Amino acid sequence: MKLNFPEPKTDFTEWPTTDENEPANDLLSTEGLTPFTEWQADAQEAALQKEAERKAAKEKKAMQFDAREKRERAERYVLLKMGRQMQDNIITAGRIVERVLKATRDGSPPQEIALLAVKGLSLLVNDPMVYTAIAREYREKYNIELEPKPPYNLIRKDAGEK
Repeated sequence: MKLNFPEPKTDFTEWPTTDENEPANDLLSTEGLTPFTEWQADAQEAALQKEAERKAAKEKKAMQFDAREKRERAERYVLLKMGRQMQDNIITAGRIVERVLKATRDGSPPQEIALLAVKGLSLLVNDPMVYTAIAREYREKYNIELEPKPPYNLIRKDAGEK
């Protein structure tokens, strides 16, 4: 089966196209329309702006992450220092317990034993105010005090030396 296609017409008359006889020009208003090049430039500018905003958001997130990491590192450092100090205090308090037991065995006065015990307690609870309040009172009443640094030897002051 053979298909028969009609022959295209070529005998029509050509009319010159002008603004007056172009029907499409009457239907569309060209006012307010932007040319393709301007539209394309605006689209590229919007894409660049969006990319810049995305990049700024990513940088802000990275800065926040860095700040949080720095803060956590500082907190870990403080906790590490506190832990080391507490370990040193526990070791020192253990030595003070030995000294309390020796002082009790040797028959030292109870005020000296109590002052050593309070120093050991203040080291264990990591609160120097426990010791300073009692040390001030013992210094005035009994004229005794401990050295400020380990091994915390006992210092007896004479009655005239205040």
